[in-house]
Amino acid sequence: MNKWHDDIFDNLEWRINELTELKAIVISSNTGPVRREVILRSLILMLYAHFEGFCKFLWDYYLDYIEKQHLPRSMLQDSLACLSLSKYFSILKKDSSLEKIFDLSSNFPGAMNDAAIFESKLETASNLKIRIFRENIKKINILVPIAEDRCKTVDALVHMRNEIAHGKKGFIKDIDEYKVYERAVVLVMDSLAIEIMDALEEKKFIKQSP
Repeated sequence: MNKWHDDIFDNLEWRINELTELKAIVISSNTGPVRREVILRSLILMLYAHFEGFCKFLWDYYLDYIEKQHLPRSMLQDSLACLSLSKYFSILKKDSSLEKIFDLSSNFPGAMNDAAIFESKLETASNLKIRIFRENIKKINILVPIAEDRCKTVDALVHMRNEIAHGKKGFIKDIDEYKVYERAVVLVMDSLAIEIMDALEEKKFIKQSP
């Protein structure tokens, strides 16, 4: 068994266990409706936190692994090479003069031969909707097929999380309704984990020869 399998599985397992414990509190609780609503709202917040946290963990883990291989950018898939050059290209945002463009283009071959370093990681902006999720996985050349109804459920979760953060009440009436959101989110997390592990196993981050 590869180390990354254990690392990824362990990170997912403790998150699922924590959600399971919280669900058990709701199911076994004989408390009144107010406290039950508070616990259900807490579950929504925790579910989103683990969704964002696990995705961020996987993306960082993948990029850190690639970085440790000390591969020149020219050997990486174009999207990964581009991501590793984020800081290099960001210079143009400050100075897009012809002189600066010429300077960067002159040094570009050397930058492509340097070992890839990911100084800029993938961000979520604490608002990880499916659109942002897809944009991020595209940057690391990972494909995660997600059914349309699941996309809508995940986005609904993000919306609820934001509404709760802004002081709104309600949203989830019982544990069964919550489970719909948890099922969709965990399936996305599982799918991403599988694709990342497959990419590590098959070294899909390396550019294929024509």
